[in-house]
Amino acid sequence: IKAISKFKCWTIRRFDFLNCRWADKIVAISTYLKEKYDRLKGSGVVLIPITANLNIGQNRNSINSPLRVIYAGTFADKDGVDDIINGFLEFNKTFRDARLILTGKSAQQQIYVNRYKDENNIHFAGFVEDMEFYSLLRDADVLCMCRTESGFANAGFPFKLGEYLATGNPVICTRVSDVEQYLDENDAFLIEPGSPEQISEALCRIAADPESARKRGLNGLEKCRRFFSPEANGKLLYDVLISLSRHEEPKKVPSG
Repeated sequence: IKAISKFKCWTIRRFDFLNCRWADKIVAISTYLKEKYDRLKGSGVVLIPITANLNIGQNRNSINSPLRVIYAGTFADKDGVDDIINGFLEFNKTFRDARLILTGKSAQQQIYVNRYKDENNIHFAGFVEDMEFYSLLRDADVLCMCRTESGFANAGFPFKLGEYLATGNPVICTRVSDVEQYLDENDAFLIEPGSPEQISEALCRIAADPESARKRGLNGLEKCRRFFSPEANGKLLYDVLISLSRHEEPKKVPSG
């Protein structure tokens, strides 16, 4: 798998300029990618961020018993799962009934399952069907998006962040990519990448003052409505496609 990934990265670096030569429009999900394709003289590069359907839970100011911390996604190094688990374990020393639930299934996930099999308060849920997944996010007390400081994290933008914000629940989020263009300290618990200590501190703050944490989560929900609306961002993409349809002779891929 690593060899395939390396080959994929090599081909992207080697031939990415062809995207600019052949594409009529380029839609980028982050400022990093927009600026990259602008430098490569891409034709009409447009920034359209992620979208997320609202998934609002009950308007509660108290936490579950036991408190539930959720991570959903892959278990690659970029995802900061080690940081989340280590931060939770430190937090768990004080809040002993709290539970960390991690969803997602992969070969790397099994490594974590084996490593933490004796930690009773850490649960690996594996693959979760959509209805159960969105219910799990909706009923969570805290949602963690803690990507590391990596090229991948800063070039892309995490779809799961939109799904988290769409619940109105408190979110712990690392300062990577365009996160701070959309969110500030009033909307989420922003932390530095690679800091289990800050994850633990944020969890303690949430557990100590759930009402304040809930208000921050609801602020994040409003930012989700503002920036990640499927209707608004879908309209942006629609406008791009309409503009292309008006070209009588769109660019063609060169033959030979």
